[in-house]
Amino acid sequence: AVVSTQSGHYGRDLRMSGSEVISRIPRPPTLRGKQIRLVFKYIWISVGLAGVGSAYYAYTNIYKHHNRYRTFWTNYDPDQGCKRVNENMAHWEKKMDYWLDTGKWVGPGMAPIPDSEE
Repeated sequence: AVVSTQSGHYGRDLRMSGSEVISRIPRPPTLRGKQIRLVFKYIWISVGLAGVGSAYYAYTNIYKHHNRYRTFWTNYDPDQGCKRVNENMAHWEKKMDYWLDTGKWVGPGMAPIPDSEE
């Protein structure tokens, strides 16, 4: 309908309803329904993959880790651990003295200490 607008110009009626305005916007056919379905499809795929990844992480890094610690501490004997530490203390002190004198680390555990270069 050609009517006078508020600005005094003749032309199309600018007071259209919301659905009319939306229907007049040109859109490619892919935006009408296909992309919305793809968005929801990809959302569900990402939610599914996130769930699978979270379950895998929880099983390998939480559940199994908890079981390893539980079996370690059920078999741990603190008196035997103190005895083993006291037996190795002399070797540890020699390693520390060698390291402080030379600046070279011998290695882990019961690694042999080379003769001092003095």
